[in-house]
Amino acid sequence: MTTLTSKNPFTARRIRPGTIPFLFGDDDRDEPQQLVDRLAECNWRGQIIGPHGTGKSTLLETLEAPLDKAGRFLLRFTLHADERRMPAGWRSQIRGNTNTQVVIDGFEQLGFFRRRLVRAICTWHRAGLLVTAHESVGLTTIHQTFSSFTLAERVLENLLPDYRRHLDSEAIKQSYQRHQGNIREVLFDMYDLYESLRS
Repeated sequence: MTTLTSKNPFTARRIRPGTIPFLFGDDDRDEPQQLVDRLAECNWRGQIIGPHGTGKSTLLETLEAPLDKAGRFLLRFTLHADERRMPAGWRSQIRGNTNTQVVIDGFEQLGFFRRRLVRAICTWHRAGLLVTAHESVGLTTIHQTFSSFTLAERVLENLLPDYRRHLDSEAIKQSYQRHQGNIREVLFDMYDLYESLRS
């Protein structure tokens, strides 16, 4: 391994959702437009499910352009841990536009009854609803994300094309196993590893 002096490619700015393209699995035949077509077939109501750190938020970013092209007016909300309510005034934003597509990242943060309420409000206003969750919340699944070590390597290669020359493969494997396939956490570890190499 060689000591690095260039900027760390694993900074938060470079790994946030939308900066890394969503990578479909080797055996995955889906494409962004196919997912939007599938969502349209489900009356614009669907879910993306998968474990922590497997690209659900990144996939939402990838779908924004084809959703916009399909004429959908996106209202996107992100719910973090322990956020049990939708933002104040969110209902008023969906009135009067039947092309509205409500997109909620982290839908499972809402309790059962609040999820039912959101669905009812979207139905009342004839708005679409696309959500991410770690397991099914009762909508049609348009895509399921997954993790594999091969996929983690592809993400690393996207950020640092020659990463194999610099990063210890055993350290990467241990990080992947320690975080149980959470690729986002692996990238955080790679930031620390890269910094140690630079110093």
